[in-house]
Amino acid sequence: MWACAYWGKPAETTAKVVKGGPRDTLVLQNRGDNATPWESGVGLHESLGDGSAFVGVDNGGHYVYGAGSTCADKATVGFLTTGHLPGKDVYCTDVTQK
Repeated sequence: MWACAYWGKPAETTAKVVKGGPRDTLVLQNRGDNATPWESGVGLHESLGDGSAFVGVDNGGHYVYGAGSTCADKATVGFLTTGHLPGKDVYCTDVTQK
């Protein structure tokens, strides 16, 4: 049973995911994420359209940054330090296991 089943009403209204918003969302997704399937990350990116960039990593686990892909870390740090998304979607296969 998920713990969130017992949460009260949300404190804020639910955000709508729509195309046409500002280009300000970086979607990070591991291919082997058991909590959030690959298709969910791709679907979010498609729903946001040009408002997002996608960084897909050939790795497992639920988090991407700092998990063994220099490629993904570079895209993440670039976005967080400059506010600019990669010009095109990024697919990282350089994973080294820690």
